[in-house]
Amino acid sequence: MSVFITVEELLQKGLDNYNLICCCGESNDPSEHIFGSSLFKVHTKAKQFFQCLRSLDLPKEKTIVCYDYSECIDTSKAYWGFISIGFNVKILILRPQLMPILQVVSGSPPIIKQKRNLLRNINYDIVTSKCRVVKGKKQYAMIKVNFLNFSMFDENGDVISSEKIIEYLALSGIPIPKTKAIFHGKKACIIALLLKHALGCEVTVMIDDYYDAIFRSVCKKYSGLEGIEGEQEFNTNYQDEGIQTLNEGIFFSSFVQPVPRKIMIKSDTECRRCLVF
Repeated sequence: MSVFITVEELLQKGLDNYNLICCCGESNDPSEHIFGSSLFKVHTKAKQFFQCLRSLDLPKEKTIVCYDYSECIDTSKAYWGFISIGFNVKILILRPQLMPILQVVSGSPPIIKQKRNLLRNINYDIVTSKCRVVKGKKQYAMIKVNFLNFSMFDENGDVISSEKIIEYLALSGIPIPKTKAIFHGKKACIIALLLKHALGCEVTVMIDDYYDAIFRSVCKKYSGLEGIEGEQEFNTNYQDEGIQTLNEGIFFSSFVQPVPRKIMIKSDTECRRCLVF
């Protein structure tokens, strides 16, 4: 089943049958939106992202159709979040030539309402965080994807075929997992989308902020790339360099901040004129 929906399909079934959601980053409000949409701000930190998902006040009977203006960066992350709390979700393919058909208005849409007493259950086999992974004390194949060297859309604005997706993934050195795998990195959510669209693969995505300095340094340490300078160490899809099996116990210890100790200084000298704190 495709994870995408076209404007034609949307209009054919009627906008009233869908819950339109415009997705954006925390500090990047859209300048326009489709009339009737709600706004979902995609948090970069896992804790805030999960908390927001659990309290969303959305009708369960309607399929969510999400879109963004960031080349699916925000919608792909939101997609996996909505799926993890039990919604049917589609991603709208925004073709520039068909935008006049939709009622696009300027400004940002209203933010989705939240309820304090509404606590939805999150399926952590779909989305996870680095802390949840390492606390599980298990080993998983960790597949890091930080860039794509191909476009997921063709010249007509349609999603490329399943055959092309598989071919391009192979050329990019991105493996198709045969066992439980966790995708992480800047483009992990998009790759997970393409795998589901092309092959129906169900994977787990780690939704932590890719720009987390601690996370990046740990990935660098365990991928054996300490000697490489610049951004190259984060583009590690070629020759299976992005595939790692980590001991999460060791992995987690790298995130633990040392607890500062109180230093006590005692004076054993005979002079008592100076106070030592």
